[in-house]
This record gives sequence, C-alpha cells and structure tokens, in this order.
Amino acid sequence: LVVVLQQSPQADRRIQRHRDGAGGVDPEEGVAKGGVGGQQDGDAIAGTDPRRAEERKAARDAARVLVAEDNPINQRVATLQLTKLGHEVEIREDGQGVLDSVLDDFDIVLMDCQMPNIDGYDATRQIRDREQANPDAQPAYIIAMTANTHADAREACLDAGMDDFISKPVQIGELERAINQSMGIETEANTTEAPLLDETQLDQLRGNDHNDAFAEIIELNLSQTESQISQLAEAIDKTDPAETSRIAHQIKGSSANLGARRLADALSRLEESAKENDLYQAAPLLEEIRGTFDRTRVQFQALLSE
Repeated sequence: LVVVLQQSPQADRRIQRHRDGAGGVDPEEGVAKGGVGGQQDGDAIAGTDPRRAEERKAARDAARVLVAEDNPINQRVATLQLTKLGHEVEIREDGQGVLDSVLDDFDIVLMDCQMPNIDGYDATRQIRDREQANPDAQPAYIIAMTANTHADAREACLDAGMDDFISKPVQIGELERAINQSMGIETEANTTEAPLLDETQLDQLRGNDHNDAFAEIIELNLSQTESQISQLAEAIDKTDPAETSRIAHQIKGSSANLGARRLADALSRLEESAKENDLYQAAPLLEEIRGTFDRTRVQFQALLSE
C-alpha cells in the first residue's frame, strides 16, 4: 500500500533501533544497486542478507508512537487505531508526561491540544525550546490532535511548533496519512478522494517568469476563501439554501481553478445538497470544508516559500 519516497529522520531512528536489536548490521551490506528503479521486492532491496530485508521492512512499516491524551476512551481508541496500522504505542496523560519521556525513543508524538496540567501547546513549545538549546538534538515530529477545526486553532498548533495536525474524532485514514507523511512515505492514493492540490492544474499557472503573479493569485485566493467560508457559515446558520448554494458555487469555482481539488469536491457536495433544499448535512460538510481549506492553505504557503 505504500512506497518509500525518501528516508526521513524518523525512518533513521527505526532502522537504528532494529539494528541494535538484531546485533548490528553494516549499513552498506547487501544493498542492491540501481536505486528505486531497480527495486523489485524485499530481497532485491536487501541483497542476499535477510537481516537487511527485515530491517528495511521494519523501517517502512513500524513506528513507535507516543500518544499524549487524557481521556481514557480516546486513549483506547488511539491505541486500537495505531495497533491496527502496525505501530507500537505508549500513552501519556498530559504534556508533563511527554516532557518527562525520552523522545528519541519515539518516531512520532501524537499530541492532544487540550490536557490538564501542561497542555499540548505548552508542551510542544518547551520541547522546541530544548531542541534549540541543543543543536545536536533530533527534532521530535509532533502531530496535533484537535477537536477545534477553525483556522485559528490550527494556526495555533503550527505556531506552537507542531509539524502537522489531525482533527478529532480521529479518522484512521487521516491518521495513517499523517504518520506516513512524517516518515517520508506516500500513502497509495484513494481512488474515491481527490488530492489536496492538483499539480497539473498548478503547472498551468506557474513558471515562465510568472511566479510573482502566481504568488499574488494564491494569496488573494486564500484571503478571499477565508472570508467566503465565513459567509457560507452565516448562510447555513440562517438555513438559507439558495445563499448557501451560491457561495459554495463561487468558492468551488475559484478552488478548482487553482487546483484545490479536494476542497472543490467538498464544496460541490454542499452546493448540490443546498440546491435540493437539503441542509441536513450542511454543518458537518462545513467543518470538512474548513478543515480541508486549512490543510490546503498550509500546502499553498509551502509552495510560496519554495
């Protein structure tokens, strides 16, 4: 289901732990030549050394995940989801528990934002402060778990130093995507779900010395979309199907023009239901639209910083 795109620091940690447990493996021993194009199966990747094959398989598949979550039910759910995905799990009940842990022993930290004593934001800030004080430290990869899907809450996660965020209640598909991304692994595309950004569409707008214009369009779109989503929320609150459909259609069009495929798809579903005077699913669709827009904005901003 997955292919390795590049080896991340998290993958390096897992390989080293696997080597230590196996009595040590020469990092150059038995590696097949020819790079990605020459890989055919696990044995081809590892040459003739079965330990190397097992080592690389472990690096692809198993992560050690530290979960910071104070709710016992959510702890159980997270453990079940992560175990189902093939990962090892340890639980901490608050941010202090994370700070007291040896984070180098973990590949990923799943950090709930709202916890007693020290919450996820403060714990992350303290972790980043420690890392800055020690240039040799390996930065922890921290994924926020937040029930608040509004843009300001998600921005607060990133401002605190978190690397990514997923919405609560946590969906296993989104959890898998976030973990794979942290490890430099590409999840096989879901044939029923569009990508966040359509690179083919974006390529029609950038390049040929038009990058300044491209950046201006993106920034204008982000500002406009944020305002329009607020207007969309007002229309839904007023139970106004016509206005809901009109605004959803506007945002859908501009999003599709800029390659924001997944956002456009969500808006299309809302537009169609509003046209039928059916706003029963409007509230959850609006939350999906907000969350998708926030993640799309992160990707657009990453493009602009390249």
